[in-house]
Amino acid sequence: MSRRLIPFAAIAVLLTACSGGSIDESGAQLAKDGRQVMAWEKWVEPQITSPATENVACGDGTFKRVFTASATLPSNNPDADDTLDNAERTIGARFSEAGYETATGGPDQSDKTDSRQVKKVKQEPEISFTYTMTLAQADALAVKVEGQTACM
Repeated sequence: MSRRLIPFAAIAVLLTACSGGSIDESGAQLAKDGRQVMAWEKWVEPQITSPATENVACGDGTFKRVFTASATLPSNNPDADDTLDNAERTIGARFSEAGYETATGGPDQSDKTDSRQVKKVKQEPEISFTYTMTLAQADALAVKVEGQTACM
């Protein structure tokens, strides 16, 4: 009887190993990518408020890791739409350098002139980041960055 269980146990271990790694591995990648984006020299007063080091319950017996940060991005462009367009591109480039692609299917925000939200995704390990840009004053954007791993 125990000989039959050994192959099943081995299969379970292999399936776990092939499903994208552990929450520790995904959390470490999330933290690394978040720190890389927040290390950009154009940020003013960047603050990492959650470094993706603790497990957060998903509610179904699984857990995820969460990264949050904020910063200000200065701008000398008086056109709010241009300011948001430029910020979306330049912040997006930081995520692209870390292997993220823009998620599709959200509402069109291209003409919003007060704030915009962009979602970036990485497939392996499964991680997503959302950055929200708000025109806080005429010469600066407030930016909030939120990332999370998949629930595991």
